[in-house]
Amino acid sequence: MTEVELFFKAITDGSDAEVEELLEKDARLAAQRNAAGVSAILFALYQGKRGAVDLMLKQNPDLDVFEASVLANIDKLRSLIEGNENLLNTYSTDGFTPLHLACFFGKVASAKYLVEAGADTNAISLNGADLRPINCAAASRDLDSASELVQLLLKGGADIKATQKGGYSALHSAAANGNVSLVTLLVKSGADQYAKADGKTPLDFARERDRTEVVAVLSPKVAEVSGPASIV
Repeated sequence: MTEVELFFKAITDGSDAEVEELLEKDARLAAQRNAAGVSAILFALYQGKRGAVDLMLKQNPDLDVFEASVLANIDKLRSLIEGNENLLNTYSTDGFTPLHLACFFGKVASAKYLVEAGADTNAISLNGADLRPINCAAASRDLDSASELVQLLLKGGADIKATQKGGYSALHSAAANGNVSLVTLLVKSGADQYAKADGKTPLDFARERDRTEVVAVLSPKVAEVSGPASIV
């Protein structure tokens, strides 16, 4: 196993001590990429290994546009984009634009800068999942920022009915995640509550996952009838 492979394994294993030891031997590992071309920093973030990320950042690696986006390093992001506007809508080796990644990782500041700079809010991922930034935002692990991100994207022209592979819309994801505020925002903004993904509506997903508050938002209201019921 090569040193780079050992480094990525240490990240995967969550062994910060080993990550630190390997970086002490060779600080250049912080800027390495795996066989799929994913940077060590982005790989660690996908894995949820923030400790490894912090150790790598201590080595002051030269961040690329994707890393700057997911780390919300706006100064670096701005300098990269202003130096080469083509980077605004460029794709990572795993098929995402900087805006996709900012949305998935809940980085509102990065998304705001990118949208204002002219990033394509309806860009489709190139990895077969057909994700738009709005789909990434709705599926973000950071539920608190999802509504803010989606609102930002909608103002930037994002298609509220955009679906990823399988027919999943932002509303499907928000309902499945139990994100009441985002579900409410999407419904008020005109999302299709009855669209189906794998044969299921957003309400179906909310019921399956026992998202009771979301169910209350999506369930059709029973009309109140005034006066006594008549019997024919």
